[in-house]
Amino acid sequence: MFGKIQRITYLQTLSAMSVSLLYWRAKKQTQNSMYGLTIDEQRGKRSKVKNGAKEERKEGEWKELKRENGKKNKNEKKEKREKRGSLLQIYQFHS
Repeated sequence: MFGKIQRITYLQTLSAMSVSLLYWRAKKQTQNSMYGLTIDEQRGKRSKVKNGAKEERKEGEWKELKRENGKKNKNEKKEKREKRGSLLQIYQFHS
């Protein structure tokens, strides 16, 4: 009815996966070689950029920002809690 249904064995699946992985790796390698970089060099370049961005800010700045954000969040939560409480009081008063 549906024609022949092919059974794919475990080994065939593995070999197909490895071939596709090799193909993808080769494709990436050629793309990077167009820019004159290998995959490993690309990885190194990316990490240098990340580390450079981290070094731009001093440790103290990060701590200050964290502290400020923490205070903001704390104040917002407090305000929400107060609003909720006042709404409950109004609701209880009217009912």
